[in-house]
Formats: sequence, structure tokens, C-alpha cells
Amino acid sequence: MTALSEQLARIRGLTDSERAAIREGARAALLQTMLRKVNRVLIVELNAARITGRLTGADPEARWSQFLQMSATVQYWESLSAHYPDMMARLRTLMARR
Repeated sequence: MTALSEQLARIRGLTDSERAAIREGARAALLQTMLRKVNRVLIVELNAARITGRLTGADPEARWSQFLQMSATVQYWESLSAHYPDMMARLRTLMARR
């Protein structure tokens, strides 16, 4: 997003609110693209965490919340490289090109 912000700063005539709207639209589009790329991996990993007992919440909602917290960390995504060695590099490339 830094590169986009720098490009937007060079465009004359845009207001700060227009720049913010463009950045937010780009962020939302990138997020959707990234989610489509990792959906299946996350579903597999959620099930793996469930069947291996890594999710210890008392009910489905608690286990879902626990998975969301776990998967929101950098360490979680780095740990996936053991099973998906090229995934992070591909995601970084996708982000850079977008």
C-alpha cells in the first residue's frame, strides 16, 4: 500500500478523501483476492487443528474464535511453509503485482 500511496500523492487534483477511498478500495480488493487464494488451505488447516486437538474451545463458536486468533499471527502463516513451501512466496508476489 505504500507504493500506491506514493503514486496517489503525485496525482494532482485528488483530495485526501479521494486518496483514502482509492487506498481502501485497493485494500479491499487485495484482501478478497488473497482470501480466494488461501481459502482451501485454511479449511484444510482448520479441520487439521480440529482433529489433532489443537482447538480446545468448549463449543464450536469457541473453537472457531480460537482458530481465528491463531491464524491471525505471523507465526501461524510461517508455520504453514512446512506443508505449503511455496505459498508465502506466491502470496508476496501476488501482493506486489497488485
